[in-house]
Amino acid sequence: MNKTIHFADLECILFQLDFQRSETAEGSLIYTHTTEGSQLIFPPYQAEETVLPHHWMKTRWQLDGHGLMDSERFNQIIDTGITKGLFHE
Repeated sequence: MNKTIHFADLECILFQLDFQRSETAEGSLIYTHTTEGSQLIFPPYQAEETVLPHHWMKTRWQLDGHGLMDSERFNQIIDTGITKGLFHE
């Protein structure tokens, strides 16, 4: 599976699922789900940067594992570009 996912699109999905963003002193990005408590940690991506495959795959796996979004739905959102254009052109 070869996908190109911009960080702004991945972040949009997380915000829609009620994740809150914080940052470490070193600049890492932490997303914590408001009720499930699950956390995702990323390097300091910029909105227009392409997310490395192991980061979006881990995100998809964790969302599915915590019952927040199944893998099929995640793939559908990315494949159809539902979030495209919200943060970048």
